[in-house]
Amino acid sequence: MIPIGSGAKIWIATGHFDMRKGMTGLSLLVQEHLHRQPFAGDVYVFRGRILARIAEHPARRLDELLPWNWHPLTQSKTEAA
Repeated sequence: MIPIGSGAKIWIATGHFDMRKGMTGLSLLVQEHLHRQPFAGDVYVFRGRILARIAEHPARRLDELLPWNWHPLTQSKTEAA
């Protein structure tokens, strides 16, 4: 666990983001859209598309969405056809 300072703010982003951007790309989003310094001590929370897929996925097949079983959405649609 990383300790968070008592005065730190926690920013939760709405929507989904391309997590392939990595730390550099996400910190650039913080600078450009929130006009904040990403390494000043506040916490920024982002999420990828996988949560959107969970809501639409059959409950008995949720294990397919685990990271070690995950396939891009386009590939799984192709396999289903």
